[in-house]
Amino acid sequence: EWCSRHAIRVTSEITRAKLSAFRDALIAKTKLSATKGGRRGQRDATERRRSPLSVNRELRTLKTLLNAWRQAGLVQLTRDDIADALKALPVPREQATYLQPAEIRKLLEAAERHDTAVFAATRTEHAGLRPPGTTRRYQPIAPFTAFLLLTGCRRGEALALTWADVDLDALDHEGRRVGEIRLKAALTKTKQARTIGLEVSPALRAMLSALKLAAAADEPFVFGGATPYSVDLVESARARLLLEYGAPKFDWQSLRSTAATFLTNAPGIFGAATVYLSARQLGHSVAVAERHYLGVHRGIARDARTLENAMQVEPQVHALTKA
Repeated sequence: EWCSRHAIRVTSEITRAKLSAFRDALIAKTKLSATKGGRRGQRDATERRRSPLSVNRELRTLKTLLNAWRQAGLVQLTRDDIADALKALPVPREQATYLQPAEIRKLLEAAERHDTAVFAATRTEHAGLRPPGTTRRYQPIAPFTAFLLLTGCRRGEALALTWADVDLDALDHEGRRVGEIRLKAALTKTKQARTIGLEVSPALRAMLSALKLAAAADEPFVFGGATPYSVDLVESARARLLLEYGAPKFDWQSLRSTAATFLTNAPGIFGAATVYLSARQLGHSVAVAERHYLGVHRGIARDARTLENAMQVEPQVHALTKA
């Protein structure tokens, strides 16, 4: 639409000056909102400006497209021309959102209440095929929640995790049996494989051991069994935790941020290498760990040598394992 108004018919007519003008047009473009009483999908312009994040997302997409055209010889632009003409807008960066120890305890307790909810009576129970009040209402979500909190894995990484990726008998550098999780490159956002040592969370290793004992031979997925939990299932469970079971405000990404915050700031877990080792476990750069997590949370006891101790939730995680 913009190109037709500015007489650009073919890619070779795109210049650095025109790209810069297009960037200005993107920034000036206002938000769209659904038309009241209109057809499905019909939207009208508003007077509200779009956020820098929205503009930058479109600029990144356009840069990718233009660089592909540049490599194919379809535009007379250099990489610097594209980068300079489509500079991203500055975005305010707040501190990472994470849960405090009291909120983590409240979340895990809400998840346990969710998982123990049962139907008053079912047809199977009425038929005498199982004891009354033993049919779960929902798929368990507490182990999934604790796993994200104590590993810092992304939601998708946890959903795709299989028992073949978990070695509960792996040894650390001192020959102690601590366990580890090996994430394949195909599962990670960065497409780089990484290993998460469970020495930082013995309580998580115990919970995974209990889950594995309960899993059948034909149930390869850690969360779900024969088939993995779906995104819809865990999102529905999150909504129930918030609306019905008294969980504090959270999303799955905030659990990853919580793990990163405590790993980066707990002096007793990784010692002097805290930033480097926490970044390696989370699968991002040291620069990201320093910029977003270092110094965010203070007051973690120096003798807290595990993640569950640093978060002050060891009793809650052991209760989940027992359940």
